[in-house]
Amino acid sequence: MTITVHASLLSGHGISLAAEPHWDVGSLCLKVQQELGLSRIKVVTARGTVLGGAATLQEAGIEDGEALGVVVKDIEIVGTYDGRAFAMIGRDGSVVTWGQDSLGGDSTEVQHQLRNVQQIKGTRGAFAAILEDGSVCTWGETRQDVTFEAVCPELRDVRKLQASFGAFAAVRGDGRVVAWGSHSHGGRITGALKTKLQFVRDIEATGLAFAALCADGSVVAWGHQDSGGDCRAVADRLQEVWKIRSTMHAFAAIRKDGTVVTWGRVDAGGDSSAVQTQLTGVREIASTGYAFAAIRDDGSVVTWGRSEHGGDSRKIQEHLVNVKHVQGSVSTFAAIVGDGSIVAWGDRLRCLEIRSAVCEFRVKKHSEDPVIFRQECRSTGKYRNDPVTADSFQPRRLDMNSYRSAMSINVEVALLSGRSVALLAELDWTIGRLLLAAQQQLRTGLDQLYAQDGELLNQARTLEESGLQSGNILQASVRPKRLASSSTDFVLLCETGSVVACSEVCLGKTLLPHGSLVDVLHIQVTTSTFPCCMRLQIIVYSGG
Repeated sequence: MTITVHASLLSGHGISLAAEPHWDVGSLCLKVQQELGLSRIKVVTARGTVLGGAATLQEAGIEDGEALGVVVKDIEIVGTYDGRAFAMIGRDGSVVTWGQDSLGGDSTEVQHQLRNVQQIKGTRGAFAAILEDGSVCTWGETRQDVTFEAVCPELRDVRKLQASFGAFAAVRGDGRVVAWGSHSHGGRITGALKTKLQFVRDIEATGLAFAALCADGSVVAWGHQDSGGDCRAVADRLQEVWKIRSTMHAFAAIRKDGTVVTWGRVDAGGDSSAVQTQLTGVREIASTGYAFAAIRDDGSVVTWGRSEHGGDSRKIQEHLVNVKHVQGSVSTFAAIVGDGSIVAWGDRLRCLEIRSAVCEFRVKKHSEDPVIFRQECRSTGKYRNDPVTADSFQPRRLDMNSYRSAMSINVEVALLSGRSVALLAELDWTIGRLLLAAQQQLRTGLDQLYAQDGELLNQARTLEESGLQSGNILQASVRPKRLASSSTDFVLLCETGSVVACSEVCLGKTLLPHGSLVDVLHIQVTTSTFPCCMRLQIIVYSGG
């Protein structure tokens, strides 16, 4: 049965598409992107869920007449495993590279191909990019057991790339998988394995192996056996899987019933038998290099793996209540709990380094002048942590008649800091749309709007339904904190829009930010420390 979905940009420009419930969400996103003529987008449901991963439209809850929001992606920076080279995808899909030339820092020979790039992944010394037409372009180190040239004819209609330490794997639109690179790192797919790798929806990687999630919920793994490349011991339990996560040498699969199956190196989280009875109602899993942390539906956290990498959270378990989000670096976890505070655990040896790093930041008040921050850092790679939600707006069908007849009112949205913005809004706008418009003007992440009498405004209701009138002054609250991490560092986006960076935290300590950069809009994740050179200079303007 064909369904119709409506996808629209924040500007109101939108399209209607006919789709099949069995389509994977990646196919829908690609179709929306092509129809709107955009390079890189994220598609968001009215419930605030970013469409992606392995689900079909039916599994994602997309129904006939569904209204979807379309968000244009910002820049993304990716690094090789050891941080010797970097690649940045611009908003228009162009690519800039830097770092060690022979390990991916020089893309001169393929620069003419790097247009409208959709995704980039890096191994220890090479990059691979998905182009607009679904083909793949590579550059960097060429020493491979299976060369790119050998599999290039098969690399068509590629939807997703994944990389281990020395190999790439690509998922095509027809569910087939193509791999190249080091044989021992998962870069070779034999005939028997190729037969199993059909109707693949998603793929995950450890340092030396890959695991593919198939449409029927089963899992196929290959690569180095000790790094998760052999899942035969748990094959009977790998059914109805909907998500896979990984450490450096182990995989964890979340099943639809909320239980978890693990395999790979025992000391890297491949053995969860000690906590298996607790692994129920799991909604998400985070990882460090050698440990996993599972967030349950009740907001509690279950950990396993190397204790020095965050696999033992018993000493701070009483603080892990109503957990909203967990982020892992190479050896430390940090969790945002219900009251907005942060609890971290893992490697003790980083405590002094963290304190000194945090104290180097100084609070900068909002001003019109750029704020310049300098910080010593090591050569790194960056991985994008790009949280995009639509909690603050409700996409709807584009109805030009309603736009013509709607009445406009002037409202002011103010922050507690005293900053405010005057907006011309239509009475048929939702509160969510007004919030988003204010957020764009203030260039600060906003969470809720409140009426003059302090009443919380329902984001799904229109301005008219909320009783708003011209001249009303609304109070806005800022978006709650978020975390990003590198393999040895955390970056915290504070409620004010400021950023605090620090190295890994000691066991059981609560991270209290002592400094900030003002109005930063995006956070990126690195694999080491913060970006590339002996001294980093970041210029952050008051508007972001």
